[in-house]
Amino acid sequence: MILIGDTQAERLLAVGCALGPQAVDVLISEMSSTPDVWVTKQSGHHRHVQSAYQVGMVNAEAVQVNSHTPQRAFG
Repeated sequence: MILIGDTQAERLLAVGCALGPQAVDVLISEMSSTPDVWVTKQSGHHRHVQSAYQVGMVNAEAVQVNSHTPQRAFG
């Protein structure tokens, strides 16, 4: 079993889990929601509050790109 967190999807991790004499049976990974969900839940702002929402989106996208696995990348 492998447990990972605060990381991005990595091809070598997936290959390493599937191949070799000690293939992994269980992989547990953190996964984040989409940046728009983060911004709405964290700040309460919605798309109609353009300036605050856009600033939040820039920050949330940067965090997700650099240190989290987005839903579309997992699996």
